[in-house]
Amino acid sequence: MVNIFIVGISIGLERCLFEINKTFNRQMSNKIFTFLKNIFNLIIIIILLILVIISVTVLIIVQKDLSNDYLDLSIVYDGCNINIKEDGLYDIVLDMTIKSKPIYSIKLSDK
Repeated sequence: MVNIFIVGISIGLERCLFEINKTFNRQMSNKIFTFLKNIFNLIIIIILLILVIISVTVLIIVQKDLSNDYLDLSIVYDGCNINIKEDGLYDIVLDMTIKSKPIYSIKLSDK
C-alpha cells in the first residue's frame, strides 16, 4: 500500500520535472531562469531518491516480516513442535490439540 502511494507521488514529481523543464526551456536566454530550473530539478531528484529509499526499506521490512511468519522451519517430534529460528536458537512448543473428535451416538428407544 505504501509502495503504491510512493509510486504515485514519484510519477507526479516526474511529470512536474518534465513541465518545469519544458517551461524553462523557453526562457534559456535568462540566467536566472536557468538557475531556477537547475535548483527545481535538483530538489525533485532528491525527493525522488528519498522516496525510492523509503519504498525499498518498506519492501525489505515487509519481506522480513513475511519470512519470519511463514518460513519458520518446524519439526514435529512426538507431539512437540520444535521451531528452529534464524539465529540457531529453537523453541519447543507442546502440541495440545485433540487429534480426533470424540464420536457421540444417540440411541432412540421405542416406548
